[in-house]
Amino acid sequence: MAAERIETETGNQRESRRSQEAVTIIFEVSPGTFSALRLSPKEFTREMRVAASVQWYAQGAISQGKAAEIADLSRGEFLEELFRWKVPVCQVTYEELIEEIGHA
Repeated sequence: MAAERIETETGNQRESRRSQEAVTIIFEVSPGTFSALRLSPKEFTREMRVAASVQWYAQGAISQGKAAEIADLSRGEFLEELFRWKVPVCQVTYEELIEEIGHA
């Protein structure tokens, strides 16, 4: 089974490259993946970036700002993606909230 290479670079990546060196990640995907998901390679790449960013944010590994940057979205667009993926915008636990209120 042949695999397709996916390589993309967004406008924001090109702009950020001016201030810092960007890294290009390439991986191979079976051509059937696109038809199974009904996505073009470009749509697939975008969806992967968003999915990874949402997951890392949900795990508490990265901030909203960093997640939006990885997903190549504005902060508002990233918040919309959190809603679409049913991930809470606020990642504070009940215990953390009680502690913060106690220190106020």
